[in-house]
Amino acid sequence: MWSVKKPGGAGPAPGATQGGWSLSEQSVHERRVSRALRGLVLFRERGMEIRPLADGSWRVPSCSAVSRFYVVNLEEESCTCADFRKRRKACKHIFAAVIAASRRGRAVSLMAELRARRAEELAEAVAEPVPQPVTESAIRESYDLYLRVCGLYPRDSMLVEAARARHKAALRAYVVGSA
Repeated sequence: MWSVKKPGGAGPAPGATQGGWSLSEQSVHERRVSRALRGLVLFRERGMEIRPLADGSWRVPSCSAVSRFYVVNLEEESCTCADFRKRRKACKHIFAAVIAASRRGRAVSLMAELRARRAEELAEAVAEPVPQPVTESAIRESYDLYLRVCGLYPRDSMLVEAARARHKAALRAYVVGSA
C-alpha cells in the first residue's frame, strides 16, 4: 500500500487529517486489507497444508517457518499466532483458514465468509493488473472496489469525494512512477 509523506521524507504530524479522515484511520483500513491479502497468498502458496482438526479448529502453517503451525478457531475467530494475541483481530492465518474452510464446503460464520469473499475479490482485482489510462471513471471504479472490499463504503458524499481525491493522486503517482 502507499502512504502519504511530506517532501523531504518527513511524515505528517500525529493526529493529522487528510480529506476528513485521520491518517491513523486510513492506515488501519490499509492494514486490514493487507492481512486479508496475505491470508489469500498464504492459502494459495500453502493451502494444501491447511487442515481441519478433530475439535473443529484448523491447523494453518506459518509463513516464516516451514515446520511451525498455528491453530485457528473459526467460530471464535481466534488464532494462536503472536499477531492475533497482540491485536485480538483477524490475522492472515484466520483469513487463510476461512478460505480453506469455504473451499471445502465447511460451515463458517457469516462474518468469516464475508471476509474471505472480500479478500478473494480484492486479490482477483489486483492479481494481474492490466495497464490502463488513468481516467476519472477508472479511478472511481478502483476506489469503489477498494471501499467495497474493505466494507468501508462511507455514506457521506464529502468523505467519498475526499477519499477519491487521495486515491486519484496515489494512482497517478504509481502510474507515473512505473512508466
